[in-house]
Amino acid sequence: MELWFHLLVSIVVFNGTAYLIPKKLTLLEHYTTILFSLLLALVTDVTLNLNFDLYGYFDAGVDRIGYLAIYGIYPAVNVLFLNLFPYHRSLTVKSLYIAGWWLFAVVYEYTTLQAGWFYYNGWKLQYSTVIYPFLYMLLYWNLKWVRRIHDSKGESAAR
Repeated sequence: MELWFHLLVSIVVFNGTAYLIPKKLTLLEHYTTILFSLLLALVTDVTLNLNFDLYGYFDAGVDRIGYLAIYGIYPAVNVLFLNLFPYHRSLTVKSLYIAGWWLFAVVYEYTTLQAGWFYYNGWKLQYSTVIYPFLYMLLYWNLKWVRRIHDSKGESAAR
């Protein structure tokens, strides 16, 4: 029961907050960055979960209920991270912002383990601790790339 409670509360809180915050991203930016984060999550999960069996959601193997965690949490966290990002601030502020999300992600992953809907089978929290800053920077860089493509749209449409 606790594992369902934790997952469902997480989905409601993350999505409710993502819905209520002021939006800095356009609809296209939301769409493309959410698709990117879902693709990244699914490729990572297929590789590390299904191919190498290092971790998983609920039960080993293809666990359809695990998609609830992926689709219910990743897009909302992506929306929160990118809409609240301090784009026009100093590198120090941006670094501290990413560090805050990094700490949040590590603590949150630990709570998912405690709740029981996420498990390790060879993976360690230390691995996630190293990877999270790069994932957040990758989300940011992807958004910058999407914006660059969109800004050059008029130029390519004329060709």
